[in-house]
Amino acid sequence: MLAHILISEIAMSAARVKTYLTSHESTPVLDLPQLVERCMGDLAFAERCLTKFRQQLNADVERLEESVQAGDSFEAARIAHLIKGAAATVAASPLAETASAVENAARQGYSRDADLLTATTNLVEEVRRFTNAVPTFTKNT
Repeated sequence: MLAHILISEIAMSAARVKTYLTSHESTPVLDLPQLVERCMGDLAFAERCLTKFRQQLNADVERLEESVQAGDSFEAARIAHLIKGAAATVAASPLAETASAVENAARQGYSRDADLLTATTNLVEEVRRFTNAVPTFTKNT
């Protein structure tokens, strides 16, 4: 019975996500079934993980942008690496991949390089897309 309820809730969440993504973007911001599986089927825990990640993400991106503007490529790479790992943990692959591009550009050591600025701009856009989509996954956000 519990498994049927869980599957039903995941299917409803997936339907909300599909509706959002079809009308806004073509690539899903995260793999919800994978996140729920990582949370051992606990939807409330998955929701808390997403909410906490989103809150931390905003602060991290702000610090990342400050590092890039200050020309601190070491700090930019460090923060991008943190974002990449956290995004991968919550099954937000597009965000993790975008953060990886920032990390790689920053590790090149050219703090104001066009590649780093472009990668950072792309990350900010992906973060916006993610934070706009998270309320479709959670009930209390």
